Order: sequence, then C-alpha cells, then structure tokens
Amino acid sequence: MNAQLETIIPSSDSSFVVFSVDKPRFDKNWHYHPEIELIYVIEGAGERYVGDDISPFVSGDLVLVGAGLHHVWRSHLNTGSKRQTGNAQAIVVQFLREILGSALDEARELAGIKKLLQRATQGIAYPPPVAKGIFCMMQELSVTTGWRRMSLLLVILGELSNCENGRLLASSEFSTQMDQKGADRIAKVMNYITENFSRPISLADVAAKAAMSPSAFCRYFQKISGKHLSQFINEVRLANACRLLRETEQDVSSLCFESGFGTLSNFNRIFRLEKGMAPRDFRSKSRLV
Repeated sequence: MNAQLETIIPSSDSSFVVFSVDKPRFDKNWHYHPEIELIYVIEGAGERYVGDDISPFVSGDLVLVGAGLHHVWRSHLNTGSKRQTGNAQAIVVQFLREILGSALDEARELAGIKKLLQRATQGIAYPPPVAKGIFCMMQELSVTTGWRRMSLLLVILGELSNCENGRLLASSEFSTQMDQKGADRIAKVMNYITENFSRPISLADVAAKAAMSPSAFCRYFQKISGKHLSQFINEVRLANACRLLRETEQDVSSLCFESGFGTLSNFNRIFRLEKGMAPRDFRSKSRLV
C-alpha cells in the first residue's frame, strides 16, 4: 500500500478545516498532507505512527502533526478477534501555515506559535490536562464562523505554544522531505512490518518490498529514520507486547511469542533496555495509572 497524499479542501467560507471522525475503528493507511493537523481522540485505543515514532494512544490523546509528516492512527483489535472494542471518535483541525500570513514571520507576538509549528515537524503529543482544555476549544472552533474562527485558532495555537510538557515524537533525523517515490517505498515497508510483526521478518523480505537490495535498503532506512531496521521492528513488537500487558492477563511467555520475539530471554532483555523494567513490573505499574 502506497503512502497517500491527502487533498484537503476547505469550504468556500473558510481557510481551514475542522471535522469529526466517528466510525468503528481508526484504520487509515500511512498518509501525509501539506496541512498541519491537530487531532484529539475522543474515543478509541491503539497505536499511532508519527514519522518513525510508535506510541500507544487512548481516549484523550492530543497530537499536533507538522506539514508533510507521515502518520497513521490504528485501532487495536481484540485478541483472537477481528472485532474492535468501542468506537473510533476524534475531532481534527487541518490548516496550512500560509493562512497565518507574513505575520507569523514578522509579528513578535507570534514568535511562540512560529516556534511551535517548527517543532511540530516532528509531531508533538500533549499531556491530558492540556489536551482536555484544547478539546473544549476545538469543539467551539467547529461551530464558530467568521473572524472569531481565525481568532480562536490562534488562541489554540497560543495555548499549545505555552505548553512546556509536549513530547516530540519523530526523531530529528526522520525526513519529511521525501518525494512521492520515497514516501511510497517507506509506506510499503511500514505496512508490511505492522501487518507481519508477529512472524519472523527478514531483511531480504523487507528490502524486497522497497525494491532494493538488502545492503542499499539498510543504508536508506537509517538515513531517513535515524534507526536500524531491527530497532524499528522491535519497537513495533514492543508496542504490541505493552498493549497485551496492559489489557490482558496473558502470561509473559505467551505474549512474547505472539508479539514476534523469538525467545523469552531476548524479549526480556530488549524490554528492560527500552522500558527500564521487567514486563511484569510494567504490567503492575500500568494498572496503577
């Protein structure tokens, strides 16, 4: 599946888009667009992929995605089932940087917003207290018209620029300047890995999806993501293992193999290295939150 360039067309009386998502699951393909996107998840859970970052999301998740940054939200499936738990609901704002005009570069009062949009090229996730307040303003934005609509967008961006607890998502090495051929190549790789992580994945198989030799693909992938392929595959597998630890009573050995790890010892080693604790400790702590 190729990376999809989305075409976003505002209504005739607006310079940006605000819309709601309400469907059984988040299941879009990897995609990108020149618009900056602010998305708040009202209901749903799964993994979000922003550039080369893989993180779980739940209801209350708020992320600002920069222009051209590849991303996708994917809902969890019930273990052993194709049925989704709950619905997928979100509110989304999409706008071009250009609608803010020359003031963004010239007005000192907007310096914080300018810096925010620069940081958003990596994607920014916000803590729940901030997200809740922004969600209320996004709801108001969806029904506001005229100059008040633009004014409220600036207020939202201003509030986000004042947040010091936003977490950058994609690595600084991840390229948002890929041409369509490069974007399609990486989309095929990402989709192949996320659909097959529970099985053995060889470098040769992944390189074939990108129509490259294994050695050339290794260099290419590291250049655009700043990561080795094996590191990215382990991140996908760890994300699934963490979900199973949080949401099920499945024993560690079983979920280790279901997540694609070849041995329990290797799983425990990688888990401790990435999470700083043993899987059982992660399960206990995640249920205290």
